[in-house]
Amino acid sequence: MKVLLDESDPKSEHEIIFELAPLKIMPHSIHLFLSQIAEGYWKRGTPSIALNAGHVLQACPHPCLDSTDMGGNIPGYPYEDMRKEGLDVVSFQEYSTSYPHAKYTIGFAGKPSGPEFFINMMDNTLDHGTIEERKYKMGKFLYL
Repeated sequence: MKVLLDESDPKSEHEIIFELAPLKIMPHSIHLFLSQIAEGYWKRGTPSIALNAGHVLQACPHPCLDSTDMGGNIPGYPYEDMRKEGLDVVSFQEYSTSYPHAKYTIGFAGKPSGPEFFINMMDNTLDHGTIEERKYKMGKFLYL
């Protein structure tokens, strides 16, 4: 997938490759993401990094940056066409401890999640992990 890291700099377009969790671990999320790709939603225009919060980068499919919410001139929900196809958000959230919120892992953003996704730029287990993971991480941290 090609993404634009800085909308004001056309040279900031880079190609990134994702290694997804196995379908048997997260069947709904992986199916939705692959369906979005198969239907071309991540190929129209250039997907962009819509948010750089330091701990995550949040990517959105075109035309998210053209929506009025992001400073553009397209009013309303930018993913209406995806919604009509049932491809804008997950029906339920999935999580596997085999794929924790470690550096460079990805996940759907928001609640309900999608179609935007985030890339963890650091280990975000304490902020985004399950309660069990947070306890483990806190215990591991406290006893180092």
